[in-house]
Amino acid sequence: MKWFQLGVGVSLTALICAVGCVEPDLSALQMQMEDAHTELVTAEHHAIENYFQLQQFHAGLILECTDQKKEPYPQLSEQIESMRVRLNSMQEDRAMFYNQNKAIEEQIIRKWKKRTPPDSSYTSLNKRLAQARGKANLHDSLFRIEEAVYDSLILAHGITFISHAHYADSLLQRIVLWEDSFEAQGSSVARALQKLKSSSIEKGSNKYMEAYRPISEMQKLHKDFEATLTGVNNAHSRYEVARPTDGYYQGPYLFPRDDVKSTENIFLKLDSIMGAFRGYERSLAIE
Repeated sequence: MKWFQLGVGVSLTALICAVGCVEPDLSALQMQMEDAHTELVTAEHHAIENYFQLQQFHAGLILECTDQKKEPYPQLSEQIESMRVRLNSMQEDRAMFYNQNKAIEEQIIRKWKKRTPPDSSYTSLNKRLAQARGKANLHDSLFRIEEAVYDSLILAHGITFISHAHYADSLLQRIVLWEDSFEAQGSSVARALQKLKSSSIEKGSNKYMEAYRPISEMQKLHKDFEATLTGVNNAHSRYEVARPTDGYYQGPYLFPRDDVKSTENIFLKLDSIMGAFRGYERSLAIE
């Protein structure tokens, strides 16, 4: 009999819990909490993306710097650090908001008799979200100001990063123009020879040799131009097969890039050869 009474008591307790001890339905509130958290995560996207891009740019720049105490490098490093702290603060505030939401969920769950959260839970969520949104917007605004300061310093001091892919493209564009000049040189030499051959000057005479001398110089320059153009094409090939994301920096107090300097000197040589060639063209009145 006592065993039966005990069994009835246990069953009755289970029945009471089945009726009254039901976990609250938090699905709607949880969805709003997740949406609010997603909104704050989205607010971080600009800061996250731009910080890591600038940080990568800055790290490479500092490695190329010959004197980090010279301006603008201390200011640039200061701005990068400010952006890092700003991003961390933004993420910490968002994490605090998320943790507060989880604590409220647990608090509601402990109140077994409430099947759904009270309206005050939604009011409290909206209030916390408004505060978190305000902080996120403030962090974002200040981050953008620090980012703008960094960019203005870079611009003011003429600092740039040139990737190998970009430099290869710029070389190719210039090579195409110089190849046009090379073709024009060949046509000019051919016209000068034709003009001399069609003249009344006796071939093999001293006068003929004198007339041919500038044309001979033009031919030599044309060959030199071709060899130099081959050199710049070889340089282009080296940069074209290099890792496209690698490159070099230009700006004050940076290590010189001898390979780039040598390549640019090739163009100076092309320009010099072309200047001498045009001088002969003018002397022969070749159009």
